[in-house]
Amino acid sequence: MLILPEQYANLAEIMYTANLFAEANGLPLAHTADEIADNWRVWVTEGDLIWGTGEVTWLVPSGFMTDFASIPAMFTWLFPPVSAPWQVAAVLHDYLYSSVEGITRKDADRAYYWVARAVGTSEFKAAAMYAGLRVGAFMAWRKNRKRLKNEGNRWRFIAG
Repeated sequence: MLILPEQYANLAEIMYTANLFAEANGLPLAHTADEIADNWRVWVTEGDLIWGTGEVTWLVPSGFMTDFASIPAMFTWLFPPVSAPWQVAAVLHDYLYSSVEGITRKDADRAYYWVARAVGTSEFKAAAMYAGLRVGAFMAWRKNRKRLKNEGNRWRFIAG
């Protein structure tokens, strides 16, 4: 089972629009230019993402903030981080890494692979991205696990 968000919104654009509204209505600006610039790679789900197998179902709630896939620059020509089928897998993967207790890194990486395949990513690309996660995502896993333990969910949620 796979239910996709209706769409994604760019957080920097949301912040900029809030500033335009504030300015037009004589209100103080809600965000600084630096805050807006820092969030250009952050996207917000508009609608729930649900992925399920016979054994487990994951729900990524509407308003979850993601940076999609963190692909090294030298590989973005082959694996663009956004506007590709696997961006759905990246959203679930971000959620599992940052917000779910009791999951192993290997299971989170496997979920990425299976969702990427479910949305039409070729076997070659899904396997290559899975291998990249297994090799390169260790530091992100450690950082997210530490934050989850000490501070709760890493990602902010925006009320829908």
